[in-house]
This record gives sequence, C-alpha cells and structure tokens, in this order.
Amino acid sequence: MYRFFFIVAIFLFLLPAQVFAAGPSFVTVVNPIRGQEFWDIKNQQPLDVVLGQVKILQDLKVPATWLIRFDALEDQKITGSLPSGHEKGLFLEVTPGWANWLM
Repeated sequence: MYRFFFIVAIFLFLLPAQVFAAGPSFVTVVNPIRGQEFWDIKNQQPLDVVLGQVKILQDLKVPATWLIRFDALEDQKITGSLPSGHEKGLFLEVTPGWANWLM
C-alpha cells in the first residue's frame, strides 16, 4: 500500500506538469455609457461619470471599450469626451421611454 502512495506522489510532485491551454491572457475594460433618460442620481450627471472614468483610464494608461446607449449618442459633450484611441460600440438597453415609444 505504501508503494502505491509513493508512486502516486512521484507522479504528482516530481514530474513536470504540462499545461496545454497556457497562453497570454488579457483583460478588457468595458464601460457602458448611459444618457439622461432613466438617470436617477440627482447630484451627478452622465457626463461627470464619463469624465471620471476617462481620467482614471488615462492615469493608468489602460485602453478601454466604450459602449454608448442611444440617448448618450445624442449628447455631443459625452461623445466628444471619449478618447480617440479606444474602441467604441453601441449599448442596446431598453429604457422606459423607448419602451413606451415602441408600444
């Protein structure tokens, strides 16, 4: 019985482990951007949040992906404040105003 555990220990601890899925890993920072519609925070505007996120990412030199909701696309201040070297995409989120418009 001890011989069995000794052989298992040799295979587990002394032989090098092969990792087949090892490779470079990465993280993508994704920031959704919402506009004025359905914004409940009274002492803050959507532009303030975007500018704060841009400052943090620029300080850390981290690229990001910005997902912009349809009502934020209409705000030139928000779209103009996004960094030029970052990815941008559309963020589809159904708001109450959009749902009522569709009905």
